Amino acid sequence: MVSEALSLMAKRALQVSHLTVRVVAIITLAYLVAIPLFDKYLYAYSHALANSVIGKVGTLWAITVPLLLPFYVGCEIWWARKSGAQRKGLWIDAALAVGCLSLLCIVLGYSWTHYAMF
Repeated sequence: MVSEALSLMAKRALQVSHLTVRVVAIITLAYLVAIPLFDKYLYAYSHALANSVIGKVGTLWAITVPLLLPFYVGCEIWWARKSGAQRKGLWIDAALAVGCLSLLCIVLGYSWTHYAMF
């Protein structure tokens, strides 16, 4: 009885973890796609956003989340490695984490080659 309750709690915790990873990854992907578009088409808005507190928080978010998300998903995979039923969810989380990191690298590479650094 106790082991069933623990198993149910672990399953629910894993579902919450999946939801958290997906929401954070989708927000990050949307932000990383929107910023270059704003910079190209809405320059005045982009300039005002970059010099505000929201811009600083967004930049911190856009850099730290893609770097930490693969580590978190790796911990999630290690935690749920014995659960065969959750493999599809783990693959989705891993794909989103890799997508966020890849998009960050693409945005940084584009920025490095197209904008003056100094």
